[in-house]
Amino acid sequence: RDQRLTIYLEGNIVIRQGDHVLRAERAVYDVREERALLLDAELRSFIPQIGGDIRVRAAELRQLSHDSFYARNAWTTASQFGVPGYRLQASDVFIEQRVVQPFFGLGAVERDPVTGAPLPREVPWITSLNNTFFIEEVPVFYLPRISVPADDPGVPLRRASVGSDSIFGLQVRT
Repeated sequence: RDQRLTIYLEGNIVIRQGDHVLRAERAVYDVREERALLLDAELRSFIPQIGGDIRVRAAELRQLSHDSFYARNAWTTASQFGVPGYRLQASDVFIEQRVVQPFFGLGAVERDPVTGAPLPREVPWITSLNNTFFIEEVPVFYLPRISVPADDPGVPLRRASVGSDSIFGLQVRT
């Protein structure tokens, strides 16, 4: 357990750690510290609240600890397709576990059955910088910073469509 073990990997690399699957072409992995540098990499992390994976694809992906990641020149999507139809492209993406508490006592709080004390709830949190949202290869909008829980990003937009007819002309429905 106290012995240092660092491994250099090349080729079709797959590292599985609980709910995380890391894939890369080249990597250096510190087994004891659970830290890594992966190049041309992808992180898939299962989020039970959304019932699926969130994917982060990056030129450079760093695992900073067991549940903390930093991606540079990355895109993020919940799409399971190899080339997603929608993605959020960013210069920097940070993924970490954060303890969240409901505001002013709102929301259900789990309690320890023995002591009755509230139990902290950890959720995966994504912070990204210099974001451009793409649909196919068309940039739709830009945001300088986004910081949201991965299990519920709080986006009220559920569906969008574009149409046209002879009465109303061009229409955008949300």
